[in-house]
Amino acid sequence: MNDAETHGLAPRDLELALHYLGLDLQLRGQHAEARPIFERLSALYADDPLALCDRSDIDGQIGWIENTSGNPAASLPLFKRAYDGFIACAGPDSPGALDILPYWADALTRLSRATEAVQLLENAMPTWRRVVGGSSDNSDMLYFLARAYLATGRYRDAESTARELLALLTGKVSDQERSLGAAHLVLAEALAGQHRDREALSQVDTAVAILMPSAVSAYARELNREALGVQATLHAHTGSGAE
Repeated sequence: MNDAETHGLAPRDLELALHYLGLDLQLRGQHAEARPIFERLSALYADDPLALCDRSDIDGQIGWIENTSGNPAASLPLFKRAYDGFIACAGPDSPGALDILPYWADALTRLSRATEAVQLLENAMPTWRRVVGGSSDNSDMLYFLARAYLATGRYRDAESTARELLALLTGKVSDQERSLGAAHLVLAEALAGQHRDREALSQVDTAVAILMPSAVSAYARELNREALGVQATLHAHTGSGAE
C-alpha cells in the first residue's frame, strides 16, 4: 500500500484498495496479514460518519478472524457492533445485517451457547427468506443454523435445514464448491445423530471428496479434520473400510 499512497490515490480509492487486499489475504487464510489492514481501515472509516456500513463490514471481518483463530469470545462484541452498525446505516432487513448473524451464531455455538445461536437465527429466518433466501450466495444462514441444531441435539431440525441447504446449492454452485461439501457434512452429522449411519456414511464420503482437495484457511482445515473424523467413526460403525 505504500506505492498506492506514494502515487497519490484519493482517500476513497485507497480505502477500496485496502479493503480488497484485506479480503484477498483473508480468503488465502493469511489472517495475520489481513488483520492489520482491516484494523487500519476501521480507523480510517471511524473518521467518516458516512462510512458506517463500511466500518460495520470491517468489524465483521475482524470478528470472523477472531472467531476462527480460536478466540470466539473476542469476536462477540465485534459481531454485535457490526450488526448494530448495519441496522443504523441500512436497517434490520438489510443484507449486511442479515449476513452478520450466521457468523455471530457460530461464535455462540463455539462457546457452548448453541441455544442462543438457534434463537438468533430462527428469529431472523422469516426476514432472511424474504430478503435473500433464494440466493446460493447467502446460504450461510442455513449452514450455521444446521450446525447450531446439531450442537443442541435437534437432529431432525438439523437434517431438514441441511437438506434445504443442499437444495439451495445444488446446480447453482460448482460440484467441488466447499459450501456444497460442508452441506453434505452437516447432513451426515444430522443423520448420524439419528443413528442412520449408512445414510450418513454416503453423505460424509461425498463431503470428504469435495472438501479434502482444497483447504486454505484455518477454518477450512478444521472442517476437513471434522469430516475425516465423522467418516472414520461411521466406517467403524457400519463395518466398512474407508477407501
